[in-house]
Amino acid sequence: MAEHWVFESVAAMLAPEALSAILGRSVAAVREEPLGPQESAYSGSAITAIETDAGRLFLKRVSRRWDYFMRVSDDRHGREAAIWADGLLDRLPPEMAHVYLAVARDGDGWAILMRDVGPALTAINGPISLTHHERIVMALAATHAAYWDLAPIDYGCDPWHHYHVVSPDAALRDTGPRGPMHAIISDGWERLVSLLDPGIASQVLGLANDPTPLVTALAPLPQTLTHADARPANIGIDGETVVLIDWALAGRDVAGLDIVWYVAGAGSRCPTSREDALALYERELAARLGPRLDQCDWAAIRDLSLLGGLLRHGWIAARVAYQSNPAQRDAGRADVAWWQEAARAGLGRI
Repeated sequence: MAEHWVFESVAAMLAPEALSAILGRSVAAVREEPLGPQESAYSGSAITAIETDAGRLFLKRVSRRWDYFMRVSDDRHGREAAIWADGLLDRLPPEMAHVYLAVARDGDGWAILMRDVGPALTAINGPISLTHHERIVMALAATHAAYWDLAPIDYGCDPWHHYHVVSPDAALRDTGPRGPMHAIISDGWERLVSLLDPGIASQVLGLANDPTPLVTALAPLPQTLTHADARPANIGIDGETVVLIDWALAGRDVAGLDIVWYVAGAGSRCPTSREDALALYERELAARLGPRLDQCDWAAIRDLSLLGGLLRHGWIAARVAYQSNPAQRDAGRADVAWWQEAARAGLGRI
């Protein structure tokens, strides 16, 4: 069982003797180095490098005061810190790894100390190889199987917020400082509504602003631990292991949430079609769960998760559809059209 280091302050966590214990090797010199806004988390959370004579680490500071996703997902526990400190991630299968080393209280928020996995993250920059793609899909299936029928967790992000955080309503009602998320969400949804068939546009916009009907349809289905932001930017490859960073939206939901978000984020970088990726995932999940995976349940999970994919990704595709570059514009419109068709079965289930 991994040791879960929780400190009362950042200073205590970054003291050489504390880092020596955390890393299991001697640390004598420690220096915190700001990385600049271009390296900061898009939500508003700040990331700094911790340079030591035993290697580089990273520190992420999170607080509702500046973190958009903490506020709109109603994170009152320091979810990213809590999910590690509570030991929930100790149950990850060998195919999947996280980066957390220790956490500390940081004023009204939390500071999270992480391993440097930069080379692992750059492994899937650009087109994703078939080998890496298959490894990612299989690791997601292994993770979901390991937590199948997960009991409720108090600090996890609930399904309602998984589908609401990037809605126009969430951005409008957020009481925090106005940042880039507010503007791009509003812009993206305006464009998405203009591209969808009118009947579907009305339903999708209504579900984004109040996903209760979708959540109600998902509730009877098997629940597992979901990362909820498993896009390529948060995925690394370290040898045979997939590394997932940024568990800030992790919680209990259906397995389809992660695989759909992965194929949405991979887009044209994915070496297979979305249909083939979903089929591979289903085979891998079935191989691990056996009779525990009911095919009727999986069909419902797939259909509803693809609808959720339109709610979560459609506005991003719509912004691409209005780029000045003709190739990007055509790709964005094709992307929106694909998700609209993929969502029809899910709409029929609610």
